[in-house]
Amino acid sequence: MVGGVDCSYTKSRSFAAIVILAYPELKVIEKVFASVRTSFPYIPGLLSFRELPAIIKAYKKLSNIPDLTFVDGHGIIHPRKIGIATHLGLILKKPTIGIAKHKFVATFDRLPIEVGEYIKAYVGGEFRGYVYKSKKNCNPIYISPGNLITIEESLNFTLTCMGKYKLPLPVQYAHMYSEVVKNVQPNFQS
Repeated sequence: MVGGVDCSYTKSRSFAAIVILAYPELKVIEKVFASVRTSFPYIPGLLSFRELPAIIKAYKKLSNIPDLTFVDGHGIIHPRKIGIATHLGLILKKPTIGIAKHKFVATFDRLPIEVGEYIKAYVGGEFRGYVYKSKKNCNPIYISPGNLITIEESLNFTLTCMGKYKLPLPVQYAHMYSEVVKNVQPNFQS
C-alpha cells in the first residue's frame, strides 16, 4: 500500500488528508482526514511545524498503514536535509518521499523540458533528488527521499505512481480530498 498526504487551510484551521492506495493497482482503499487549529505560521523551511499536528492526527485514524507515503513537500531537498517528508518519516519510522511543487533551495543544470524527463537536483553541490517534468504545460515537481528510501527508489516509485495529473496519484488524491474537506466543512472540529 502507498499513501499520500497533503494539507489545506482556512484562516484558522489546518485540514490534513491521507489517502491510501493499493499498489501497484493504484486503487483507493481508504481516506481519512483530521482538522486542527493552525497554531504555527507559515515560515519557509519549517512547514513540518505547521502541518504535522494535523497529519499525525489523521494518521492515527488509519485502518490501513501504508508501506510507503508520499508527502506534499520536500524531503532532503531542504537546507537542513529535513523537510516535512523527512520529519514525517522519522516520526512514523516509515519510508517517505517528498513531492514538492516549488523549488526551495535546489540547483540543477537546467529544467526538464520534455514530459517524462528528469534532471538531478543538488543542494550545496550534493545530489539530493530529481526535478521531473510530469505533465505538459506545467512546472516540474521536485522528488526527494524523506526517510528509509534512496534517491533512486524515490524516483522509481514516483514514476510508477503517476497518472494523468502533475503529481503522483497518492499526493494528488490527498490534495483533492483535503480541499474538499476544507471547502465542505470549514468549521468542522475533528
